[in-house]
Amino acid sequence: MPKRVDANQASMVKALREAGLHVTDIHEVGKGVPDLLVTKGARMLLVEVKDKNGRLTPHEVEWHADFPEDGPLIVATVAEDVLRWFRII
Repeated sequence: MPKRVDANQASMVKALREAGLHVTDIHEVGKGVPDLLVTKGARMLLVEVKDKNGRLTPHEVEWHADFPEDGPLIVATVAEDVLRWFRII
């Protein structure tokens, strides 16, 4: 069964790539794993993409809770969330 993709994911991926970031779509992994792996040089960020009013699923909540507290993981609703993390804007 295909995994659901938030409506803003394609436009976010496009904007991030246009900003020079390497983006790998990993949403098909499922089981709460974030949607995107975004890198620039040696920096890496896991990104859970959500629509403006989107909420984490129970699997996502569990996965995020198990992820190291200082790990590079954010929930983003717009590309600017990721660009800020990389200090591009």
